[in-house]
Amino acid sequence: MLAVRELTVRYDAGRRARVRTAVDSVTFELAAGESLGLVGESGSGKSSLVRALLRLVPASGVALFEGRDLLRLRGTDLRATREHLQIIFQDPLAALDPRMRIAEIVAEPLREFRPQLPASERRALARSMLERVGLDATHLDRYPHEFSGGQAQRIGIARALVLRPRLLLCDEPVASLDVSITAQIVNLLHDLKREFGLSLLFIAHDLATVRQVCERVMVLYRGRLMEIAPREQLYSAARHPYTRALLAAVPTPDPAHAGPAALAVGEPGTAPTEPGGCAFRHRCPLSAARCSTEIPQLRAAGSGLVACHFADS
Repeated sequence: MLAVRELTVRYDAGRRARVRTAVDSVTFELAAGESLGLVGESGSGKSSLVRALLRLVPASGVALFEGRDLLRLRGTDLRATREHLQIIFQDPLAALDPRMRIAEIVAEPLREFRPQLPASERRALARSMLERVGLDATHLDRYPHEFSGGQAQRIGIARALVLRPRLLLCDEPVASLDVSITAQIVNLLHDLKREFGLSLLFIAHDLATVRQVCERVMVLYRGRLMEIAPREQLYSAARHPYTRALLAAVPTPDPAHAGPAALAVGEPGTAPTEPGGCAFRHRCPLSAARCSTEIPQLRAAGSGLVACHFADS
């Protein structure tokens, strides 16, 4: 469904500041009906990648959605394609217009993409989708401030799905929710994916949540793709030192049964600013001389791909 090649996003910080590369030549594929997780620390380029696919920020490379390059579509072609890609945002309340009633919010995509529908039909579709995500039809005429964070996220999901898109981009949709609500939203997304035949690109910094939702997982560090692998392979036998560090840092409810200690990596701010070499080399316990001069290329590792000179160490 989605084939991304050498996707790059750069931000110009001004005349005196250096251009910052947020996404650096990232290549991956997403199959129809698949859930692909995207993980990494804050600032790793996860949200920039999603916004590039939606054409919210400029980008270079290729991003084929069902054979059409999202980065080169214009005008009516771009608008027609956007109907099939929808996004769920991280902050559910901030993503809802406080001046609009819930019926208007959920029906807004219908007004934009299917203006021929009468208002009564748009409202009926909004009500049906709101009920499908677990909210009552009596909520239609309320305002966003009357809802909790979890309820607001359900409204955001209803708005994203009312057009029945084929690809749903989830930009840390549970990051601002507490644990019990997170579990409810994750279960809801799992059910909706199966019911509507959705493909998901699911961003999160919580690896436990990604493991519940996704069949494959992609790991970014400072805009570069470090590793991509099937879920079970990545969680049981990660090949990249950065992936291992992320997994080792996941809290365990019983310290007596915890796995190996986290790798002794440095702080994110100690990553190199000079070009060339591996982006993770200043934090990596396996770093060697070649890591400063050679950018590791993605290569096969089991059923996945890894960008590390010493992936088998």
